[in-house]
Amino acid sequence: MNPDTPGSAPSPSARRCVLIVDDEDSVRTVATRMLQLSGFEVLVARDGQEGLEQFNAHGDRICIILLDMTMPRLGGEEVLERVRLSKPQMRVILMSGYSRKDASPLIGDGKVTGFLQKPFTFAQLKEQMRVLLETNA
Repeated sequence: MNPDTPGSAPSPSARRCVLIVDDEDSVRTVATRMLQLSGFEVLVARDGQEGLEQFNAHGDRICIILLDMTMPRLGGEEVLERVRLSKPQMRVILMSGYSRKDASPLIGDGKVTGFLQKPFTFAQLKEQMRVLLETNA
């Protein structure tokens, strides 16, 4: 099977909830579809402020947050700090158009548990999710 093609078998991730926080419609749409095809429930937020609102309302259901680094109203770094204050163990994958090196101030200090450089493939997203779910379950 091609790793960029979703499988038809139910995933062990079924019924797990992911929050996508990104100001780009296309990123939210594509990532939502990828995750749904992998069996995840998905919540979306258009910016950091909306992301915190979703997190505060549904934090008990969310297993992973996909968080954009640069957004209006409230940036990814501020969202991450607030998430860490209320739920330090939350798994967070930082998404950015910047390279991993440019995003390293957030990655290097252990605040995030994964990184995806945009644009990312279905295989890259699946691998990040698999690693986080297996190592931090």
